[in-house]
Amino acid sequence: MRLPRMRKTLLPQSLLVIALLGGALLAACAPKPAATVAPSTPLEALKAHPWQWVGFTNPVDKFQIDNPQSYQITFNADGKANVVADCNNAILTYTADDSSLKLQPGPMTLAACPPGSRSNDFVQYLSSAAIYFFKDGNLFIDLFADGGTLEFKPAG
Repeated sequence: MRLPRMRKTLLPQSLLVIALLGGALLAACAPKPAATVAPSTPLEALKAHPWQWVGFTNPVDKFQIDNPQSYQITFNADGKANVVADCNNAILTYTADDSSLKLQPGPMTLAACPPGSRSNDFVQYLSSAAIYFFKDGNLFIDLFADGGTLEFKPAG
């Protein structure tokens, strides 16, 4: 039995339409990438990613950090903060709300860093934290008794 001529020409076109519709359906059902959600509170922003120390200011001194990748802090959800202080590493415990911050020193390696290192200063400054805030995407930590302000940028 022979198919009418019209059916032979419609069959490839019908298959093409079905294939296109099937592809569109599959694309519509594919999982969507997760949307990046900005932290909704300062505390969430504090824990959002590691921070690199980029500068320090106090009433008598102001300086920029030459190698910020060597001075980082990561605030973990468990109340601990991992610190890279040049050639040393430390674990600090912290308590924070949406503005106050208290960091307490914990275990730290005691390697002898090269001359000019700010390793000990960095950990000492962090231990004097009082409040924190954000400005232009950077983290600022103010120290007790006008002891100064640490400035951090997101690591990466």
